[in-house]
Amino acid sequence: MRIQQHRPPVDNEKTNTSRLGNDTLGRKRKQRLRGKTETKGKVCDTAATMVGERRNGNLLVQLGPRLQAYPEELIRQRRTHDGQTEYLIRWCLVTIDDGSSTGGGASEAGGTGGGGSGVGGSSGSTSGETKPENILMWMSTEDVYANCPTLLGKRKTDTQRPLQPQEKQQGGEMADGGQRSGGEFPADVTFDEVELSDMKEDVKNLVRRARKQMAKKSDFSISITHTIHVLSAYASIGSLVGVFKETGALNLLMELLCNKETQTRRSAGKMLRALASHDAGSRAYVLLSLSQQDGIEQHMDFDNRYTLLELFAETTSSEEHGISFEGIHLPQIPGKLLFSLVKRYLCVTSLMDKLNTAGAESSSDRQDASPSPASTSSSSTAHQTEHLRVQREFDFTMAMANLISELVRVMGWDRNRQPPDGSTHRPGGGGVCGEEQADEGSRPVLRSIFQPRFCASPVTITASSSVAAPVATPPKKKTGNGFKTRSDFASRSAYVEYVQDNLKSGMMVRMLEDYEEVSAGDEGEFRYSNDGSPPVQVYWNSLSRTYWVHWHMVEILGSGSSSQAEKETQEKASSLTETLKLTAVSQTFFSKPPGGLYSLPYLSEGLQMEPTALSRAEWWEILFFIKKLEPKQQQEVNGVLLQSLDDQDGELDDSSLISLSVPGDVAKKLLHYLKQKLPSSCLSDLLCSHAFSKHYLRRGGGCLEDEELLAESSLGSSGLGGAGGGGGGGGGGAQSCSSSSAASASSSSAMGSVSKKAKKEIPADSGLGSSETESELPTEDDSKYPDDLEDKMKVFNNPRVQGKKTALEKLGEVVDILRKGGSGSDQAQQLAAVLFITRLLEEKGSQEKNSMRSDSAQTIRDKVLKLLVELLGSSSKDLVVSTLRLTHLLMLKYEWRVSFATEGGVKAILSCMQEFSSVTHVQQLALATLKVITGASKHDLRSVGSSLPLSESGTQMMLEIFASIGSATPEGSRGLLGAIPAAIDLMLNTKGCMLSVRNGLLVIIMLISNHKSLAEQLVACDVTAVLKKCLTLSRAETMLAIIALNHISMVHKLESKECREQLDFKDTELQMLVVSLKELTATKEVIQTLEQLLCDDASQLEEERSQVTHSRDTYQDLVRLMEQHRADRAVQLSILRILNKFLENYQEDVLPWHESIEPCLSSMTAFINDREVVQLFIRFLYRLASLNKDYAVVMCRLGTKEALVKALDKHSTNLLLVTELRDLITDCEKYASLYKKMTTSVLAGCIQMVLGQIEEHRRSHQPINIPFFDVFLRNLCQGSSVELKEDKCWEKVEVSSNHHRANKLTDKNPKTYWESNGCTGSHFINIYMHKGVVIRQLAILVASEDSSYMPARILVLGGDDPTNINTELNTVNVTPSASRVVLLENMTRFWSIIQIRVKRCQQGGIDTRVHGFEVLGPKPTFWPVFKEQLCCRTYLFYSTKAHTWCQEVMEDKTQLLQLFNKLNSALRHEQMFADRFLPDAEAAEALGRTCWEALITPIVHSITLSESSVSSPLSWLLSEYLDNAESARRCKSRAAIFNSRVRRLTHLLVHVDTSRPDGEELKPPVKSKGLNRSKELKNGKEGKNKDTAAASSSSSSSSAKPKVKSSSSIAGIALCWQGVVQRQVKKFLESSCSLLDFVERYRTLYLRLKNAMEELFGQQTAFVLALRHGFSAALLQLSILKAMHVSERFAQYIDQMIQASGAASGSVETLERLQQFLEPMLFLSGLELANTFEHFYRYYLGDRLLAQGNVWLESAVIDHIGSCFPSRFPQQMLKNLSESAELQQEFHLYRLQQLDRRLQEHDQMMEEEWGGVRGGSRRPGSGSVSTLLGCLLALLPGRTNKTFSS
Repeated sequence: MRIQQHRPPVDNEKTNTSRLGNDTLGRKRKQRLRGKTETKGKVCDTAATMVGERRNGNLLVQLGPRLQAYPEELIRQRRTHDGQTEYLIRWCLVTIDDGSSTGGGASEAGGTGGGGSGVGGSSGSTSGETKPENILMWMSTEDVYANCPTLLGKRKTDTQRPLQPQEKQQGGEMADGGQRSGGEFPADVTFDEVELSDMKEDVKNLVRRARKQMAKKSDFSISITHTIHVLSAYASIGSLVGVFKETGALNLLMELLCNKETQTRRSAGKMLRALASHDAGSRAYVLLSLSQQDGIEQHMDFDNRYTLLELFAETTSSEEHGISFEGIHLPQIPGKLLFSLVKRYLCVTSLMDKLNTAGAESSSDRQDASPSPASTSSSSTAHQTEHLRVQREFDFTMAMANLISELVRVMGWDRNRQPPDGSTHRPGGGGVCGEEQADEGSRPVLRSIFQPRFCASPVTITASSSVAAPVATPPKKKTGNGFKTRSDFASRSAYVEYVQDNLKSGMMVRMLEDYEEVSAGDEGEFRYSNDGSPPVQVYWNSLSRTYWVHWHMVEILGSGSSSQAEKETQEKASSLTETLKLTAVSQTFFSKPPGGLYSLPYLSEGLQMEPTALSRAEWWEILFFIKKLEPKQQQEVNGVLLQSLDDQDGELDDSSLISLSVPGDVAKKLLHYLKQKLPSSCLSDLLCSHAFSKHYLRRGGGCLEDEELLAESSLGSSGLGGAGGGGGGGGGGAQSCSSSSAASASSSSAMGSVSKKAKKEIPADSGLGSSETESELPTEDDSKYPDDLEDKMKVFNNPRVQGKKTALEKLGEVVDILRKGGSGSDQAQQLAAVLFITRLLEEKGSQEKNSMRSDSAQTIRDKVLKLLVELLGSSSKDLVVSTLRLTHLLMLKYEWRVSFATEGGVKAILSCMQEFSSVTHVQQLALATLKVITGASKHDLRSVGSSLPLSESGTQMMLEIFASIGSATPEGSRGLLGAIPAAIDLMLNTKGCMLSVRNGLLVIIMLISNHKSLAEQLVACDVTAVLKKCLTLSRAETMLAIIALNHISMVHKLESKECREQLDFKDTELQMLVVSLKELTATKEVIQTLEQLLCDDASQLEEERSQVTHSRDTYQDLVRLMEQHRADRAVQLSILRILNKFLENYQEDVLPWHESIEPCLSSMTAFINDREVVQLFIRFLYRLASLNKDYAVVMCRLGTKEALVKALDKHSTNLLLVTELRDLITDCEKYASLYKKMTTSVLAGCIQMVLGQIEEHRRSHQPINIPFFDVFLRNLCQGSSVELKEDKCWEKVEVSSNHHRANKLTDKNPKTYWESNGCTGSHFINIYMHKGVVIRQLAILVASEDSSYMPARILVLGGDDPTNINTELNTVNVTPSASRVVLLENMTRFWSIIQIRVKRCQQGGIDTRVHGFEVLGPKPTFWPVFKEQLCCRTYLFYSTKAHTWCQEVMEDKTQLLQLFNKLNSALRHEQMFADRFLPDAEAAEALGRTCWEALITPIVHSITLSESSVSSPLSWLLSEYLDNAESARRCKSRAAIFNSRVRRLTHLLVHVDTSRPDGEELKPPVKSKGLNRSKELKNGKEGKNKDTAAASSSSSSSSAKPKVKSSSSIAGIALCWQGVVQRQVKKFLESSCSLLDFVERYRTLYLRLKNAMEELFGQQTAFVLALRHGFSAALLQLSILKAMHVSERFAQYIDQMIQASGAASGSVETLERLQQFLEPMLFLSGLELANTFEHFYRYYLGDRLLAQGNVWLESAVIDHIGSCFPSRFPQQMLKNLSESAELQQEFHLYRLQQLDRRLQEHDQMMEEEWGGVRGGSRRPGSGSVSTLLGCLLALLPGRTNKTFSS
């Protein structure tokens, strides 16, 4: 592992030594260089490193496989604000060299030599050495005594070292050695006193002279340069350091460094270096003073900045922090921005330094104050000290926020950031919107970060009776059935995990993309999945058979009960979607807390009621923005605060502001004010801040603003405001304000149903005059309704309706009552029904859990929709208004939109709009309803994600319905569609209806954007005139109108040019074009039209043009489009021409020009053969580089030089300006390396600072107050979930033929291709991968127009060298319509060569064409770097804590009872930190796992470890628990309290299983033996599952250890429990063996131990096994005679029980006792005792069988304890018995058969005889009859001759 290194800054003159001292350094180096011999010693023996292993009396912590840390030096102490003493300890990291590697522990470690080699030439170590690495960590007194007691005696006095060595880990190396006296580093030469005083005088005179020369101005540079040279010579003498400070030479230096003359600056820099060689503090002082001058970078030129950056660079480097950014793509930061960043960074380090010294000062203050007789003075001193500390913390916090804000901007992290809190903060991922977000604080779905993801289920905690809403998703992100779609997830892996969790056998799925034989859109039923590839088996309806696909290719539709193709028409109430995330009842014990009833304390304790006032962190975040306002505006804010907080003083100074307690509603007002007044540069930060999300959006802040402001912010902040608005439900549906405003989350649906109550609860003063909901949906006027309405509504309020469970069923019942009442024509009754249903839905909200079958729900849906359509046709205005309101509510609540449209709903709405064309309320409600039905809010720039969009097929169907309505219009008449423009027109003329206008515009855009004939129909309805009226409105409506006009005129080309010019349309057209760059996938025509308007000099739009050419948004859109249309030459040239126009109006710092350089270079490379294009790009780049040298530096770092060389090769000397540009770039190379070094250095310093803050707050358990801390962490933690194309995935490409065309595969131009030349099946492409790149996705680009050249079947092979490419990875069949074919996905190993072999072409073609390939690799991110640092420091911190607590337990066992509170507190802190700051599951889990391994695992190891004679502390605790079990029944007795503490501790220790499931998974004892025996019988040992069989059979052998992986902390506890059980059983056997009721007592003992086990650990398999092994081990220790006696008693007891249950008096209780006893009997299996037991059991069984006992009971008992009979004799006896019974039955049947046959023969004989009599024969004699009877009786079963003769 690479950990931060703390060395003093090293200068060119390296006279100072490391603080470690040369001897220490040398010792460490030798230690590493000793190699293998040393590794065998004690220090390096990793395997033997136990808990608390010591080195020289101090703790040695094993941080990794080859990395150890030990405390080396106590640096200083400080007093915390609660009066505790803390010590700063330097931990030294030792890399254990095993001879195979010289690097650090982890793979990321690498050598430190990579990246910029040593700072200022300080890298003195060879490649075989590693530099000493340190971690500095503050530790409490008890931790120091426990972990490093020897350091307390060795501590240096403060006089020996600087007071503040700036060694705190967060990167303040700058001021290192600031207080050193000159004598500490004696100079090479010594001077006597006289000489020294003379030289001091000289220095004073020289400084005075320099001042005069500066004042003169004439020949300034030459004369002052000489003076500085002389001063530099004096500065290099260590003894003169003091005089430089006294004379003000440092201030002089500051002025000289900012001088315009290059020579002067250089000389000043030289002097500063000379001074710093003896006194680093002087340099620190000068640079810090410079960095704290506001706006200093604005009046410094390029060279000035460079000089200072050089000096800054000498003080810091990323290697100082032990962080390497090798392989991570860092952005190119221009010099000015970089200087600003460095300046802020230095400011933060100095403030942090002050903050850390506050503790030291306060401790000395206290010592001074304590002798004072008056206690008041001491308390006031303490108050002042605390006040000073808070002030310093605030200053540091603000500086840190400024730094993070700047860093986010320069790193480009602000481009695609999400609004906070919804999403990215919960390990669950996803986002929270609208209603759910409003309540997220009180009922989050929490996942313990300590439980591995493969087993942990999220714990849903409901704060009220309402159902917990899934944190993962905003309402728009559910499909109609409540399941999420692929677009809802930031990464594919997150989506795959979601599908795996939610997809159950029998569910319906839809295919999302074409894959072999399955096409996108196909639906089918999911059967099952396995570990193969592809893993998912689905029965596809289109194929009428099963076909395997991948997880990411399917989308869940819902249960398979109804498989109609059009799933959108399925009703799936949103209430059902809310319940999907309820905690599953069927969780296993590994995934839910033990016992199932226990919640995890560290999860649930954080759920107290939301505090009314803001936390300090939230208030300081708001304060950060207040400080950005103008002084006058700050005064206004103070006025608002004083007005709102009546009890406060009349004045608010800075100090009282800092510690103010602000209520949430006041915060909402402040945020509203800030949103209006903040400068645009800060607005995007505000919109994405945690405080804004929580106290503005969730408190219904959207209702405070007038719509114009909303629109302004949404467009003015590149869509960030839009995202923010949407995040809080401030979006364009009725759901926006009402559902978030009054926090009535439980009373409105998650999709945002409108709650009337919520509206009424909004306070009157909250500025609702133009609130969105009020103007979108008119308020309900109860006074208009008839008086008897309430009575009529009572008809529906009957028990039949109220008896139904769900709102949907109640709805159906109300409709039925209305129909049956025969009063269908009675409008008053209908109105009553509509209002009743509306209220019913509003009351129900999202509380209900819909468990209805889908067919009955469908029936209700159909009934309701028919009623709605019927009522909309009513002639009563009130009824229509109410019905529209209800329709709006239902469409939001249930996914019925497509069904409603197909039932004629759209036509009904348009008809009533036409009928009531002058009624404002009807038009308002109709437009709002149409917006919801069409899903048009997706086009609202401001409300991203506020309302559910329709699926693609749903949208298409909806548009067709509208088109059919429009086409049914007779020629010449306006038609129904004309009602929409007419409604907008009416709204334009009605006051306060702007939101309805917006709704209308959104519907128009929705209808015309994707459907040309609809656009034509609407144009015929004169929509254009209405849209042009909207151009005069506020910005939001204008933008929407422009977008609509843009679609009409540019996309569908439905307007003539003359018409346009006539209307003086140019300025609007320019606006339209600029908007369409963002809105649409901007087409070639849009870009070229924009080029004409901007670059055409005849145009009279000078002002508008100037506005556009200074617009940052437009500029960034163009840069994006340049990359998007890389293959289109015309588009590239158009954009380049526009950018040149922008460049003509160049103003420094207005546009981020450096962002355009990389796209330009890519485009130039793509068209390298086109001389004209290359020439234009070179001209543009040259202009840019000439305007500002910073851009030349950026070009240098982006590889422009290589691109120019390539261009020269192609076009030789025909290119102009190419050599000039190359020279310009070559001159900048030295600057480029410095810029890179400073970027990495500042970034590394920031990361260390963040880590320091995390550790600081971990120690104090205080919340982190730094604004944007979450933003910074989110960007550091974007880990493996981020996937990006990476050109650096592969090294080179080889092809089978036509090698000269191989470059066409990589030119990123889809029009070009590589064509093979050879026989069928011989064509291949070899891709040589970069070392270590594991492929995420490999795809090739093909084209259907290639016909027979297009590949049809492709084989993908992998290999490690060109001669050995024979591992088949995949075979893909290519469909004739394909364009991009995915060949490989999510590989698990690295292949150095991938071969793409074309086996067959379409239509039997011979040669093939491939247009390109794309490789996705894991994008190198900051996550691995940050993870390593975070985990290492966390591990060290918790290891020391674990050691401290373990020592306390060793000294006093009763301390174990206190352990729960300590551990729970630590885990809760980490859980809350992860929930608040860590963005995804991977990061949270890494932290959780590290904490667990560092804290819990060693503690468990320690408390379960027993010395030879004494039992371990945990054994003692468990034994005490068992002894107390009886007395603990009494509540609140000491025993009950003791046992409660034990239970809480054990639950905590075992609720996480850190072992991995891998074939050694534990089996319950009963099954394992039987299963394995049957497997062995069937397969021998050769069956398919022989490995697992062998593994599990060993687990059930007589070994006395529970089989859990050793890494699991559960294993140790289980072993300990086993020991306790063994001792209890052994003690019992010794004492009770001879008693009469021995077996009864044995049964009771078992039940007692089993119950205790379940109370303590739940039914975890490991503990069930431990219980078994404990019993087995105790039984094994019995002597032979005793064992025989015990086994006989066991057999005898079972015999008695079976006989008793068979007797007439046998009761259920007897059977129950028998069953309870049989459970512990199983523990005999595998023991020698089992043979004896079997012998006795057989004896008793024989007797019972002879007595013809209860055979079914015998059989049940033997089945249950069959594994206790090694020879299987009892089973054989029962088998024999059943065989005997079968034989007896068969014999009986045989005799009956014989009898039947004889009787048949006799019948025949008798018939013959009777026939003879009739024919004159004699009568049959009586003798023959008697003979026959004798025969028959003989055949009867059970008869003998004896009975017959009698």
